Amino acid sequence: MPSWTVRPASPADLLLCAGILEATARDRQARGEALWPPLSLTAERLTRQYPPESFRLGWLEDQAAATMILLGTDPDFWPDAAPEEALYLHKLGVLPGFQGQGLARRMLDDAVREARERDRLFLRLDTAWNRPKLRAIYDAFGFEVRGRKTVHGYDVVLYELRV
Repeated sequence: MPSWTVRPASPADLLLCAGILEATARDRQARGEALWPPLSLTAERLTRQYPPESFRLGWLEDQAAATMILLGTDPDFWPDAAPEEALYLHKLGVLPGFQGQGLARRMLDDAVREARERDRLFLRLDTAWNRPKLRAIYDAFGFEVRGRKTVHGYDVVLYELRV
C-alpha cells in the first residue's frame, strides 16, 4: 500500500495547493457540478483569504494529491462559536486522477487528528446546500447538520463533528 502523509504546506507548497483546488474545481465544472470559481483559486487570491499556515497537503508517496485548509476561527459561517472550541475545514480538494481512492476521507481523518491534538471539541465545515454527493461524504463520515444559512450569497449547510 502506498504511503500517505498529511502535513502543513510550506510557503513553496502553496502553488501545489492552489493547483489541486483549481484542478478539482475545473473537474467538477466539467461534470456540471460547479464547486468554486477556478479563477478564485490562485495562490495569491487564496492567501488573501486564508493564512498560509492553514494549508495542508496530502501526499501519496511523493505526489501531492489532496489539500485542505484548517482554520482556528470562522466568524463568517460560525459567528457565535466559542473561541478555540473547533477547527474549521475549508477547500478540501483531491486531484481528479486520485479521486475515488478514499483520499477525501483520509484528509478528514487527519483533520480530526489535528483537532484532537489542538484540544478542540469539534471539526466544523460548510458546504453548498444543493450538493447531495458532497454532502453524502460528510454525512457518511459522521458529521451532523447544525444549520442552513446564506453567506456571501451562497446557500450553505453547516456541519459539525464531535472529535
